[in-house]
Amino acid sequence: MTQTSNNMPDIFKEQSSVFRPIFLLTFIPVLAILIALLIKGIKHNDLSDIIPASLFILINLLVILILGMSKLTLLITETGISFSYRPYVVKNTTYNWEQIASVQLLQIDLLKEFKGWGKKYSKQYGWGYLTKGDYIIHLILKNGNKVTLSILNPQKAALLIPSYLHLPVSRIL
Repeated sequence: MTQTSNNMPDIFKEQSSVFRPIFLLTFIPVLAILIALLIKGIKHNDLSDIIPASLFILINLLVILILGMSKLTLLITETGISFSYRPYVVKNTTYNWEQIASVQLLQIDLLKEFKGWGKKYSKQYGWGYLTKGDYIIHLILKNGNKVTLSILNPQKAALLIPSYLHLPVSRIL
């Protein structure tokens, strides 16, 4: 975050990801079983073991890769709120302040409201681009669409947003 000459922050930027090293612990036993099944299939030349084991090993590795690659970059500036969320949203998506009807900074249970992390949809919150943490920035656009983004430091964003939006920011923190 940078500061203007009057000590008001003018840019809020943060990056977060879904990946946590603890996730690897859930994959290790599964991969070990699949590799053992693959080795057994190769030793006995049994395609009924080789094909499913190979397929599930590949799927597990792809999931690990996607989790490792996913990164949400959130930027709040005088022009609006921008984000990118690899691999779901590669290029920056920007909502100018003129497009935004309201902003809410909320603490929610992502598992309950969105059924997990990543790019998810909720009837209440619209499209969500979600990583770790329990805090979200919920945008309601003037066209009626809703967008929800994970945010790690909602307190800093709450200081900045009212100076750009010229509306109060709803906070339930």
